Amino acid sequence: MAAESHLSLLYHLTAVSSPAPGTPAFWVSGWLGPQQYLSYNNLRAQAEPCGAWVWENQVSWYWEKETTDLRNKQELFLEALKALGEGGPYTLQGLLGCELGPDNASVPVAKFALNGEDFMDFDPKLGTWSGEWPETETISKRWMQEAGAVSKERTFLLNSCPQRLLGHLERGRGNLEWKAASLVS
Repeated sequence: MAAESHLSLLYHLTAVSSPAPGTPAFWVSGWLGPQQYLSYNNLRAQAEPCGAWVWENQVSWYWEKETTDLRNKQELFLEALKALGEGGPYTLQGLLGCELGPDNASVPVAKFALNGEDFMDFDPKLGTWSGEWPETETISKRWMQEAGAVSKERTFLLNSCPQRLLGHLERGRGNLEWKAASLVS
């Protein structure tokens, strides 16, 4: 069974306002379908491949680009937690990426949770963050103040993510195949 039944590239981002000593305040896991292919945290500050993806024949600048993008997300998430003030502790999570439909059209994914509760979405067509919580307004205002934040988010969801997903499918197809364990007699 091929993993192609769920063609997606999703980044799970988490930031905490009060990390325990020696633990990250921000971390990310990147997923190609059901397989984790990337990890990042603010302590190492470097996007790193996971599992079979360590061996993927990726273009030389790919991991540098992932690192730059994730450092930008780190800054946004940690600034959002600061904007929420002293009422915490807070945990801010994001699910960002794209999924390919049966017609190969890309569907952007941009959902956010605060302390485990869904509270905000980003609409790349409108370029707005929306939700019913008061914290939505606080965070969306903060992110709107960041130069280019809307443009970067829109470009990532509508262009970069689908390109990266298709690139992984092309270069790393063998990593996405389900392989049954061989039987040894």
